[in-house]
Amino acid sequence: NKAGLIETVGSGEPRIDFLGNTKGALKLEPQRTNVIPYSEDFSNAAWILADVTRTLNYGITPEGLTNSVLITEGSGNAQHRAYSSSSSSSSIHTLSAFVKNSNGSRQAYIDMGPVTGFFNFDTETMYSALGTTSVEKWANGWYRISITSTSAFTPVATYLGLGNSNTETFQGNGTSSIEFFAPQLEQGSYATSYIPTQGSTVTRVKDLCVNTVPENIVNEDEMTLYCEFEYLGGGDTIPISVHNSSSSVIWLAINNNFTIYGANYYSGVFNGSSTSTTVLLPNTKYKVAYRTKSGDSVLYLDGILEASSNDAISNPNTLNKVELGSHWNGTNQNPNLKIIDARCYNSGLSNSELAILTTI
Repeated sequence: NKAGLIETVGSGEPRIDFLGNTKGALKLEPQRTNVIPYSEDFSNAAWILADVTRTLNYGITPEGLTNSVLITEGSGNAQHRAYSSSSSSSSIHTLSAFVKNSNGSRQAYIDMGPVTGFFNFDTETMYSALGTTSVEKWANGWYRISITSTSAFTPVATYLGLGNSNTETFQGNGTSSIEFFAPQLEQGSYATSYIPTQGSTVTRVKDLCVNTVPENIVNEDEMTLYCEFEYLGGGDTIPISVHNSSSSVIWLAINNNFTIYGANYYSGVFNGSSTSTTVLLPNTKYKVAYRTKSGDSVLYLDGILEASSNDAISNPNTLNKVELGSHWNGTNQNPNLKIIDARCYNSGLSNSELAILTTI
């Protein structure tokens, strides 16, 4: 939120994310489940300690509460970590956690066992990883780190350790420690926003944002869809669509090959499209516009004409809903965006207008 803290938002309320954007953006994410049953209660017996001690409610976390856990290594020649049984049946899974150095220690790791993925993290240098990693720097010395693995093994436990997993067994000094908060293990190729758990797995359903517009407002002979967004990765999502709650739809969509295109489907029949050549990058902001007009459709990306089409476009005269993150039935659509600005013009804007509108 605006204060830089994690905030729990109730069902039916938009999630406005200010991370990296002082004006805020509507956050749309797919359905995910945190399979770690006690993501904040480190006093529970589900968390097993291996030559470490824990200090509960030690420091202020990104929630703004004093609810971190301090893990301090013992003095034995051993593994120094806390772990919990956390099973995921998917072949693609992501583990994330917030970490903060303490008492001079700056090395920590998160690990999915057995042999699925680990991330050896240093607050100054990333040492090594088995899988794809991500780091977000938060306020007050906190980092949210994540590791994604596509190993043939499925994880059965979550490990939060000190030192690094390349040399898990080492002589502890009895004082080095790391703060941890909010571990999350989920099926998917990237970490989504934190899902708290209190004794069982918890699922957050995917975000949907739909607005019914008045009749005769949408001009389907020629119109323009525009969206400024930060793409979170993962492919196959729709920043904005206009539809009739059935199989007639005009949209801006991101393919699994990470290109973006505008397309028209009338009564389920493909009716024309324009596809970009640029490959979209995760965690990157874009401005995209699609003018749909019979014989003169274009797609602009960041001020550049990326594609054009002279496809003849029919007119169903039935579109009455604008939707963000999906289309009329949501099948196989996984919203993974922060939408900064979305617009539906009931006219086909000129090329010069589209170039200005989409310039970063």
